[in-house]
Amino acid sequence: MNPAAIRALFEAQRKAWPELDQGVRSLSAVRSRDFLVDGVRVVAIHIPHRIKSTTAPADPEAIRARPCFLCSDNLPAEQVGMSFGNGLVVLCNPYPILVHHVTIVGPDHTPQR
Repeated sequence: MNPAAIRALFEAQRKAWPELDQGVRSLSAVRSRDFLVDGVRVVAIHIPHRIKSTTAPADPEAIRARPCFLCSDNLPAEQVGMSFGNGLVVLCNPYPILVHHVTIVGPDHTPQR
């Protein structure tokens, strides 16, 4: 997988998938601030469009109750992936923290790690 292929996937997905396009455009609202903590540079980053993702309930009951958003049967109709080899698939992240933010998923459901 080369960077040009990922960029091409992103551009095609942005045209076909409004949620991804909005997520990428929302990166313009990201703000960061540097701090020194005991002589170590720390960067705090505020990414407002990720609120839906970062505040989703993560308790075991909530996780069991919702379908896995990475499994192929549960992907949005507009979302397509690109083969990465060995059954892996590259997917565009609709709540990106950077341009061309991808997730690589396997063919079978496995817990995130």
